[in-house]
Amino acid sequence: MNFRINPGIVLIITCLCLTCVDFAQAQRNNWQQRLLGGDDKGLSLLTDKNVQAELELVDEQIEELEELQKEGMQVITDAVSEMRERPRGGDRGDFMRDIGEKIKEKMEPVMSRVDEVLLPHQRDRLNQLSFQSKGRNQGAGGALMSERMLEELEVTPSQREELEEAIEEAKKELKEEYAKLVKEAEKDILKVLDSGQRKKYKELVGDAFEFSDPSRDRNRRNRENNDRGDRRRGN
Repeated sequence: MNFRINPGIVLIITCLCLTCVDFAQAQRNNWQQRLLGGDDKGLSLLTDKNVQAELELVDEQIEELEELQKEGMQVITDAVSEMRERPRGGDRGDFMRDIGEKIKEKMEPVMSRVDEVLLPHQRDRLNQLSFQSKGRNQGAGGALMSERMLEELEVTPSQREELEEAIEEAKKELKEEYAKLVKEAEKDILKVLDSGQRKKYKELVGDAFEFSDPSRDRNRRNRENNDRGDRRRGN
């Protein structure tokens, strides 16, 4: 029995797969940066060929930096193993802060050696690329709200609060605009299918449903955990 694969179905599946791959990569990068205290100072970018070319790295530098990145990834791997081995329970915020502090301590000698490998102008450019990467991977305000950027700009607590509110509003608007673009793109993609297939697709998907926003819940929990941590340190 011969089966004919509809090119429209292939197109839809391909688009979905590419979206999932990009999302998974972004999630891995964000997870790694959270484990590194929110900022790896561009270490994760140094295996990118375009970044290497932008920094004008020579072969010897590339080899040394790749070894240092392996050491950094081993620190993360060990931290993940420790997280899995620890018994569940207790305050997750405290647990993540403990892990983060240990990672930062172990990463200090690695970062120092990265600074030794790079020339001053290469370090400066890597810092710029690191901020740009945060803006791309973490969305609106990603670069602006990194601790390094806030310190460099000497942002006051009241300014920080206003920035957080402005960023939340911008994200809300972007989310609404993105939803519109997704619907328009879906219409264009579904034109590849015949009317029967489109009808079947709508039956399989069902009525539109508004899911909860996990990022909003996560941000709220992070703020609460940070507030508790600040209160403990103040006591």
